[in-house]
Amino acid sequence: MSRNRHEWDRDILLVNAAAACPSMAARRRSSAIMVLILLTGLVLTSSPLARVAYAQSVVATVTVGDRPFGVAYDSHKGEVFVSNSGSNTVSVISDATNDVVATVTVGNSSGYPYGLAYDPSMNEVFVATSNNVVSVISDATNAVVATVGVGNDPFGVVSDSKGDVFVTNSNDLTVSVISDSTNKVVKTIDIGYPPIDAAYDSGKGEIVVTNEDSKITLISDSNYAIVGVATAGTAPYTITYDPGKGEIYVADQVDRTVSALSDSSRAVVGTAKVGIKPEGIAYDSAKGEIWVANSGNNTASAISDSSHTVVDEVAVGNNPEGVAYDPGKGEIFVANTGGGTVSIISDSPASSGIPEFPFQLGLASAATVAVAISYFVARRVALTTPKS
Repeated sequence: MSRNRHEWDRDILLVNAAAACPSMAARRRSSAIMVLILLTGLVLTSSPLARVAYAQSVVATVTVGDRPFGVAYDSHKGEVFVSNSGSNTVSVISDATNDVVATVTVGNSSGYPYGLAYDPSMNEVFVATSNNVVSVISDATNAVVATVGVGNDPFGVVSDSKGDVFVTNSNDLTVSVISDSTNKVVKTIDIGYPPIDAAYDSGKGEIVVTNEDSKITLISDSNYAIVGVATAGTAPYTITYDPGKGEIYVADQVDRTVSALSDSSRAVVGTAKVGIKPEGIAYDSAKGEIWVANSGNNTASAISDSSHTVVDEVAVGNNPEGVAYDPGKGEIFVANTGGGTVSIISDSPASSGIPEFPFQLGLASAATVAVAISYFVARRVALTTPKS
């Protein structure tokens, strides 16, 4: 049956009306799309990539020797000692000027300096070198005043409050105890596992040692006896003590974590996820924070000791290793092994107090806005363009 002109006009009007007034289903689809766009933007802008920029920052960079490794703070002189494993030297940095004020030769062609520690009883710095010797540096002259033979492949060094210096000997499974009054070994403690790093727990009077077999050994500094064994993570590496909380913090390179252990229960009470290959670790007494160098992604993470979570992360130099805190200046010194430098971080927030947002946050927000605008433009064109 043929259709007249009026019927054709009516049908065209109905089609145009339908185009101008989308169905309920179409409107629901539009709403759903908009919800997805907004949710995508929310996820992007709240992701770890879009964290607020670091409040703490590097305030100075100091060039030292080749392949700097360990760092120790000298409270007597306000100086920071850095062992340079590639040049067999120790750089001495003044925290007043951030300049190298002395360079001390240690070790030899077959022995490289690694761990070091400041002894406040004698105002000396003890440096472990891989040729089975500990060099003793006076901070009055910045010269080596004694060398002490220890075990095989010494690495970690720590002093206690009784005038003893403890040195971990990785290859013969022992810890050497040096009297700082005689500069002689007074005790050799058999750990039974390859020891790595050591820290002094002043609350308990114990030396806490990480071992390659995932164990943590606790040694009494009064009788040098092993008084306990603890565990934390898969591969505990470096270690520090927080006297404000009575907790021991252990960096784990495999798990990429820092575990907090109570020194009363010897149990893990918190775990923070940090960067790739955490290395050196130190306690910031002013802020109640633990700082750890992430050698795999060239950053230093700050962990709150109240929440056991990372509260800041600062970009430093290449392959950061050793870390030390300077309470006199409120600064963290980080040795960058790959760059031959030391990064100095202020533990105070930026003076402007204005948060900055990293590139990822701006990119995510811009992408969300662009998608939303494109959708609205396309929809507007579809609704206003006459159907052919």
